[in-house]
Amino acid sequence: MKFSKEEIRENVMVPSSVEMELTRLVEEKLNQCGIFYRVFSRIKKASSLERKYNDKEYDNDKKIQDLIGLRINLYFKEDVDIVKGLMENLFALEGEWAEKQVDTTSFEPIKTNGVFRLPEYLCTKISSATWDMAIDKTFEIQLKTMFFEGWHEVEHDMRYKNKQLWARYESYSRRFNSIVATLELCDNAMIDLLEDFAYKLYKNSDWEGMLRMHFRIRLSEQKLYDELIPVLADNEKRIGKALFKFSRRHLIEILSSFYRDIPISVNMIVAIINDRVIQDPQVKEICRKHRVYHDGISEIAIEKTRRTLKKMTSYPVYNNKVTIDYANYNKKHAFEKATKIIYFWVRDKFNPVFGNIPKEVSSIDLKDNGYSAKVDYREDSIEIDTLHIDDDVAGRMWNTKAQLYIDGDVIRLEVSNFLIDINEITDDERVNNFSGPSFYSRICNDDEIRVRDVQKFKDYAKIIKGDKNPEDALYDLILNPNRFSPVVLIVYERQDEDEFDKSWLGNYWSSNLARWVRYYAHVYESDTRDASKLSEILDGETTLKEGVYLFLQTDDPEMVSYYSRDDIVNWKQVPGENGVTLSKSTEGCDAFMNDLVRKIKKNNIK
Repeated sequence: MKFSKEEIRENVMVPSSVEMELTRLVEEKLNQCGIFYRVFSRIKKASSLERKYNDKEYDNDKKIQDLIGLRINLYFKEDVDIVKGLMENLFALEGEWAEKQVDTTSFEPIKTNGVFRLPEYLCTKISSATWDMAIDKTFEIQLKTMFFEGWHEVEHDMRYKNKQLWARYESYSRRFNSIVATLELCDNAMIDLLEDFAYKLYKNSDWEGMLRMHFRIRLSEQKLYDELIPVLADNEKRIGKALFKFSRRHLIEILSSFYRDIPISVNMIVAIINDRVIQDPQVKEICRKHRVYHDGISEIAIEKTRRTLKKMTSYPVYNNKVTIDYANYNKKHAFEKATKIIYFWVRDKFNPVFGNIPKEVSSIDLKDNGYSAKVDYREDSIEIDTLHIDDDVAGRMWNTKAQLYIDGDVIRLEVSNFLIDINEITDDERVNNFSGPSFYSRICNDDEIRVRDVQKFKDYAKIIKGDKNPEDALYDLILNPNRFSPVVLIVYERQDEDEFDKSWLGNYWSSNLARWVRYYAHVYESDTRDASKLSEILDGETTLKEGVYLFLQTDDPEMVSYYSRDDIVNWKQVPGENGVTLSKSTEGCDAFMNDLVRKIKKNNIK
């Protein structure tokens, strides 16, 4: 794919808040560990993206992965591997870290690059058209040492961009390389110097100085507690040696696991090592008395002073678009019936909060702390937008939106549920919270009105058999561009003239599946017959194969998924892999049903 600068400017829009949030997350983690660093960030400009498109071929299989880039410059070479681990714990790494291999005769900057998945709540802030430009939902983190960073800026502009010029003057290139070699020595020499100094201080029983030089992290100016000095002097070989031998990397990993950023001091280091290795009761009591893990401040006070506000992000957890079936009644009656079901859901739910919601269907716009209920009622439409605090989970709210309106001869209903949280919610967590408002199921179960998606929903599997081509309705449903809900087609070998061979799957498997996904998916059963019209979306296959087909929306690039009989019978589900599982089964047909239902639900929370 090739795009002009104007096309890029028009479609690729990344707010600076995305770059700032990624930087904040990284800096917060590194500060928590006391690592010496500098972070730089950038969003690729249109001109840079245009050059990328011209230099390489990008498409749906190979996408640009560094639309947003962070560079972390580290003061100590040993921190590169440590920070790699910290970043992997903070973000989802895509593939492996890439590090340029340099032979013994070359001197070039050693830089390590990792590509990470952008948090979903940040993806929603970026223009949706961006993802149609062969750009992946990822960002890049580059790690370098400060010594090489300083050289790299010069080398990139002066030598890399003028390769032919330098090739004609090899003596200058050799001199340049010798300087780079010196910088590499500086990286190693600085660590060696500080570690040698730490050993000298250890031998001289200068415990505070030894801790500062040996661990080489940002520490507060707080002095070693007076009460600790004689304890360390009396137990030099046991306690002092254990402090000096404790791994710097291990200390940083411990600090990274703390639930909040606590000011780090030499006293905290002593407490951490004592709690995990030494177990000296005197040291433990001294540190407890000083409340070392709270920097001498009570837990309540420090939480009040250090707590920062977090922005809440909205995540869709239910989405459905259907029409009201009023074949046995007139359109006006069906609309009024559905309108009352929706309105009284709002009234019953929110009247305990507001206390003044009218008993007759009306337009309302009410707000209170943490709650809102808005109803826009007109002659041919009703629209609701409600918000309420979660009863069980702190920092969470729920937002329900719905539209019921008359569109010519059709009554349309659109329903959405959103989970709003201060924390990032993964796709699996969203599936675990998949739920529609109860008024939708009431409309679906009403005796006078029902819902349909091109065809009616059923809570049982529709069977296709015989010679009258009843499958035409199924094909029309699957290929209908107006279809919103997924379609599941279960295919069996024919056992005899009237029966399917369901022995491998179970006689009630299809019925159970249909009940699980009623009102947001269609379930059909068939024998292995001519694929007919469907062959055009089954890669030319002329016959339906035994197994299960899943058809998503017609505009979905991965519309068709096929699972063979062997796939299903031998299906394995790793406990906990998908969050909260839907049954106790982790193998076989029931395990497959769990994952199939989750995939259908995930399709309905886009």
